[in-house]
Amino acid sequence: MSTFSMIASSFTVGPSPALVVFSIVMAAAFCAGIITAVKGRWLWLIAGLLTSGLAFFYSAFLPPAPDSLWARGTTRRRRA
Repeated sequence: MSTFSMIASSFTVGPSPALVVFSIVMAAAFCAGIITAVKGRWLWLIAGLLTSGLAFFYSAFLPPAPDSLWARGTTRRRRA
């Protein structure tokens, strides 16, 4: 067995923890951005895109715009 193969076999290759955390945060920001868009919060959507998704975490908890897809799907309709 060569020296190089002995040294190379002692190292494991895998994703760094920072990359894993970054991927999880970006996936959460993507989901929050989708929620923001469905709620019809267009200015917050633009703000989230400009701030790399930071505004999405706030705007996902805002109430939906009255004419948004989210409001139409969750609001009960009154029967006449």
